[in-house]
Amino acid sequence: MLVTNVKETDVVVSDIADTNDSIDFQYKNKPFYSFLKRVFDIFVSFICLIILLIPFAVISLIILIDDKSAPPIFVQTRVGKNGKLFKIYKFRTMCANAEKMLDDLQDMNEADGPVFKIKNDPRITRVGAVLRASNIDELPQLFDIFLGHMSFVGPRPERPEIAEKYRERASRTSPTTSSMTGATRRFMARSVM
Repeated sequence: MLVTNVKETDVVVSDIADTNDSIDFQYKNKPFYSFLKRVFDIFVSFICLIILLIPFAVISLIILIDDKSAPPIFVQTRVGKNGKLFKIYKFRTMCANAEKMLDDLQDMNEADGPVFKIKNDPRITRVGAVLRASNIDELPQLFDIFLGHMSFVGPRPERPEIAEKYRERASRTSPTTSSMTGATRRFMARSVM
């Protein structure tokens, strides 16, 4: 059950986790389902990676032309299945020192809880704004899906500091493989653009 706050686009994260819990509960004891899901993830992610190889190179070049201060691929640690840490890959959409600027921008945070969102985040590059609006910045996560760290469908992986704040709820959802298309991603993307 999804519950919204006063604004239509604000979603209570804990209620999203309840949705993922009920979906996962139906299938977690079905090994054949897990096997088919993994085969699907490997096959589709491999095909997508082959098809997107040249566009990935072009996007990387555009990111470097816009801002040469850091690599075009952003790597961040996330919490995955059973609490295992893994590296998530995205196209870089922010300036090189974005993580260091976070403390200075805390008073501008428009989200509740441990999540940090600003409508017009000054750390986002020109190309990054386009990549985020089109969700193209998420495409390198196909590597994570191919490697088995993530899946196409399931809950979003969180940063360790956020997962720690939601430890009780995360312990219920952690047996599930993280995904590229989780409910949190869909709702948070719409709430702050």
